[in-house]
Amino acid sequence: MKLLKLLEPLINGTFNDWCGGCAPMSDLDGDGIWTLTIPLTPGQYAYKFAYDSWAGQESIMKELLFSHS
Repeated sequence: MKLLKLLEPLINGTFNDWCGGCAPMSDLDGDGIWTLTIPLTPGQYAYKFAYDSWAGQESIMKELLFSHS
């Protein structure tokens, strides 16, 4: 089985117009935990985790919305 190397994990959603590569996550200390801080106003946001400008993405139901408060 060939393993794929994840190059750039991202988060895309209604808060950034599903922009593709505009919200890359980082692993500054190399511990395998990728993070990103995005200032948001209170409300509901749909989002998905993806990698390499939508080369791949997680699979979730479209109907799911996540709240930020």
